[in-house]
Amino acid sequence: MHAHTWDAAHNDILSVWNDLNVGVYLCNQILASNPSAQQAAEAKTIRAYLMYHIIDFFGQVPFREVDQGVDEHPVVWSRSDAFDFAVGELESSISELPDGGPDVEDPTQVSKAFVHALLAKFYMNKAVYKSDNPAGPYNFDASDMNKVIEHCDAVQSYGYDYEENYFDNFNQNSRKEKILTF
Repeated sequence: MHAHTWDAAHNDILSVWNDLNVGVYLCNQILASNPSAQQAAEAKTIRAYLMYHIIDFFGQVPFREVDQGVDEHPVVWSRSDAFDFAVGELESSISELPDGGPDVEDPTQVSKAFVHALLAKFYMNKAVYKSDNPAGPYNFDASDMNKVIEHCDAVQSYGYDYEENYFDNFNQNSRKEKILTF
């Protein structure tokens, strides 16, 4: 792996690809099963989180609805199309989620704070994901960087902050910076 001599058939690469895409499909199954508004928002958020990684690692996102047969080819979205879809899903579902914060009883619950953190990551990378050329050059728009700041400020408003001692982040009892633990 460190020598960068792997290809798409490498077991670790293939496992990451499969695990992320299976996760997206499982979220689609949840969404097709008449979930409550909060369950739907959670599934959309987790699906967007998984898509973020697919976009970042692989540059395109295959998407299959639950009613499509296995013999049908999935739609394959570009980074730009997948970005638009995922960000739209996050922005439309945030209102159905609990606030979240470092002191909540269940830190594994999807929350508004997590959505804001994920949106900050999307907007931080928007210039790359929306670029016609994966190698660049990239145009980091000031309005996108302002959205990053806005979303980071929102995360902080829920009580998250930096640990004074970096290594405290690895302490099981520390929750100051941990927004969602899978």
